[in-house]
Amino acid sequence: MGYDLYLLLPAPSVFIIDVEGMIQFQYTNPNYRIRLDHEVLLAATRVAL
Repeated sequence: MGYDLYLLLPAPSVFIIDVEGMIQFQYTNPNYRIRLDHEVLLAATRVAL
């Protein structure tokens, strides 16, 4: 889809950053065992790009 994905594990936060460096989506949960649903991440990626 034309984006870079960077992971740091365990990862309680997810950010989608556009090519201009602006945060387009952010998810944070202090409990790293609760992951962001992949469908939500995919939908947010489509909207951000």
